[in-house]
Amino acid sequence: MGINISLYSYDYEALVEGIKSYTKAENTEVIRRILLMGGNVIGDKYIILNNELWEDCDSYYNIPAVLEHLYKADDVFGEIFCTFDDRFGRETLISGCEPEEILTEVAE
Repeated sequence: MGINISLYSYDYEALVEGIKSYTKAENTEVIRRILLMGGNVIGDKYIILNNELWEDCDSYYNIPAVLEHLYKADDVFGEIFCTFDDRFGRETLISGCEPEEILTEVAE
């Protein structure tokens, strides 16, 4: 059994608007700042790493937890970040079970 390391991509504006709608937030600037604490925007995509090696410091789980706590919302992670439909353009850019496998894929 390996450790899962994945890099996810979302449509940035759709993600921000989805979070705003789901949490009933009024200010998108706060949402944007929180998102940029754990990921980055490249073009029109929001990129975030899910690295189980980091455990408690994994941004993929911590960013939704911050949003849930701040806006008193339930399951931002499940409803927004971990959806498998196409609402937010979620796609897996890199996925691997062992760090060595990922380094080999990136080097090729």
